[in-house]
Amino acid sequence: MSWLFGKKDTEDRKEPWQIAIDKEPWQIAIDKEEERKMEEKRAKKFLDEQECQEAYQRNIQKLGERFKCHCCGKPSKIPGKTQEQVCYDTTCTVDDWSKPDDLYHCDQCGLLTCESCLYKGICKTCALKIVSKH
Repeated sequence: MSWLFGKKDTEDRKEPWQIAIDKEPWQIAIDKEEERKMEEKRAKKFLDEQECQEAYQRNIQKLGERFKCHCCGKPSKIPGKTQEQVCYDTTCTVDDWSKPDDLYHCDQCGLLTCESCLYKGICKTCALKIVSKH
């Protein structure tokens, strides 16, 4: 029958259920406690990640409320990036919530404008003023 399970007669292999029976009761209790602790760590990590995602979404919403295209009103959805020095030779890129990364300043009026309302550095509003003067 040992050929059925891929074992040789000379080998002394145990099935998982045999190993479980051989364990002492205190070993089983320790294993269950370790398993419970690992499950708690996984749950805490999941909640921390979820909380972090929710905070990021709240910050994105605040960024959009604070910075909008002055032509079409499109809210910003990407925070600016800054380099932060961690050690004397190491820097890290972090989100800068005080400026948007997807809105640009018009060369004429200096107001924030989305990419679709900006052409050659001039926003739609300023372009219409320039065209109407001619």
